[in-house]
Amino acid sequence: MLSIPYDIDPGGDIELVLNKPNNQKIVPALYFTQDVTDPDNTEFDDLELNNPPCAGRYSAFKELYPAGKTIVPPVDSEVRMSVSSRHLILASRAFKAMLEGPWSEATSSSQSVRQINASDWDAMAFAIVLDIIHGRHRGIPEDMTLGLVARIATIVDYYGFHEALYVYRKRWLSENAKVKASTDKLCDASLLCLYAAWVFSDKDIISSMARLTLLYSEGLAQTNTFDLPIGGILDNIEGQRQHLITESLHLLDDLQDQLLKETSCPMEQEAQCTTLTLGVLMRIRHGITSLSIPLEHPYDGYSLNSVLHTITDIEKPMALHSKSIKFRTSKWTKASRPCSIGGRLAERIESIQSEIWSFCMSSTLEKTPTEEK
Repeated sequence: MLSIPYDIDPGGDIELVLNKPNNQKIVPALYFTQDVTDPDNTEFDDLELNNPPCAGRYSAFKELYPAGKTIVPPVDSEVRMSVSSRHLILASRAFKAMLEGPWSEATSSSQSVRQINASDWDAMAFAIVLDIIHGRHRGIPEDMTLGLVARIATIVDYYGFHEALYVYRKRWLSENAKVKASTDKLCDASLLCLYAAWVFSDKDIISSMARLTLLYSEGLAQTNTFDLPIGGILDNIEGQRQHLITESLHLLDDLQDQLLKETSCPMEQEAQCTTLTLGVLMRIRHGITSLSIPLEHPYDGYSLNSVLHTITDIEKPMALHSKSIKFRTSKWTKASRPCSIGGRLAERIESIQSEIWSFCMSSTLEKTPTEEK
């Protein structure tokens, strides 16, 4: 067995044994049926999903990262860390319960040193977290990849180290250029960024990543999160995605009902204007029902953005009169015919856009596990 010693507190009274290190798969997989990105957007560098090279005191873990990649090492490996129980107790409720509770998980491996077992965590991430709570800030990597930040976040989330590592949140997230690169499009890195921001309570990144996910996700069936504990956040966003797609499709239902009841258009009282608009709308709705993937609840395979574009791209028919009007949203900055399908729905589309903004700014997305207890 490969056994790696790592002394954080050489005189510590706890031996923390990390079994099967790096056995956690946190990089999610997203599957798309549509082109969700602007072709001018650059791809996120997958190397940023790995850890940076093991340097300084973290060179002790080099054998666990062949070729510098964050992959699963041999099963028969372990890392043995010497730490202080007092530091663990002060920094984490979970460790406090382990070490002081009636169901103490610590076992004695000698008269003075107790042993605690952990498993699967990334070795470098685990060492960084423990170094920080023991006050060993010098030597913490400056060049933090998104992958390493996310692996640290899973440990912080699980043990409740939020307060102890809070001071690093800006350095690792909002001030980290590599993390900002994940905000251009929805990809596996975006979900890592969303999760890390949620753990470290970075409101701005939470909002931007939630908006990206809400607009471009094609449903939970198209997402595999593996071991990344982001399910609760995604459930919340998915519920809103389904709600807003349903609301968007109801716009077409409501407009058809309105046109069936109209005897003439409200702008110029032209009966043929209403008839023409109704005919185009029914043809478009027939096209939607004939899609290869049914646009039905829960709308798997369709993003909210694609549904909204299907509606906002309807600029026909041209009305039989010359009246036009301007709307505030970017999609409607040019003059639109108020009797056309797009013109009739413009203000209600604005309302849906406002709902998107309000949801992504809501405080419910910012709660950490510690705040929810």
